[in-house]
Amino acid sequence: MRSLGIDLGSKRIGVALSDANGTLASPYTVFELTADLAQVVRNINKVVIENQVETVVVGLPRSLSGELGRSATEATRVIEIFTKLLDAKVEVYDERFSTKIAELYMKDTGKSIKKTKRTIDSMAAAVILQSWLDSRSNANHG
Repeated sequence: MRSLGIDLGSKRIGVALSDANGTLASPYTVFELTADLAQVVRNINKVVIENQVETVVVGLPRSLSGELGRSATEATRVIEIFTKLLDAKVEVYDERFSTKIAELYMKDTGKSIKKTKRTIDSMAAAVILQSWLDSRSNANHG
């Protein structure tokens, strides 16, 4: 079962893809978030179809207290569109700290964060997707 992870940003959408077994997430690509959201959805759906993705996991940016702020409200609007238009089941997953974890990973590997903003977006999507995959695995084995 292949899954796709999405990190919604204000300028870019980071995308990650799981392996065919649905156990390991890897950064995949980044799409620029433009005013033409329909084109962005078509681009994501192309990845879904080409990779036979069953589930799209979209990170929901909650505040540290768990509240839904302005960015989460905007993300919810985009998630509703994804749910209607993508050829896969859409699930929402708490993405608190995903970008920070991705930045720490990039720093640990000696890569410049400023030069790799696009990489961080897809890495953050991989963090979201891997967390979701791990939670499913733990639920099935716990």
